[in-house]
Amino acid sequence: MLIFFRQPRVQNHLKNVYTCLLGATLCATLGIYLSMTGWLNYPRLALFASIITSIWLFLIDFNERTQMKCFGLMSATSLFIGIFLSPLIDLAIHVDPQIVITAFLFTTIIFVCFTLSALLTQKRTYLYLGGKRKKCRTFSIYRNI
Repeated sequence: MLIFFRQPRVQNHLKNVYTCLLGATLCATLGIYLSMTGWLNYPRLALFASIITSIWLFLIDFNERTQMKCFGLMSATSLFIGIFLSPLIDLAIHVDPQIVITAFLFTTIIFVCFTLSALLTQKRTYLYLGGKRKKCRTFSIYRNI
């Protein structure tokens, strides 16, 4: 049975999923920034903290009452992962600053393409084809620039 993505319940769920993903990405970016400026430059401690918050998140029973606690734990885990990844980002910046910008640009493009495909398509079978097509088209446009 094919699921129609135009149903309000499904679109609301997709909106919530992508909002959580955006929040996690922003928290990881904040962790990278804080670590690279020297405020929280403890990658090993951040690794252990991310493992602890991940385990804590998996042990919580998700329901309406614990929803904000789960979102906070997911955000904390993302922040700690950002702190842990900051030495790698710093190394990439020292090798070539364009690496980070290009990776960010292409990741954003792919994320936007799949988001639009998920929100605008009517049938699940077209989701995969549309995402790949938009990704390839956007990649070829930016490759020519």
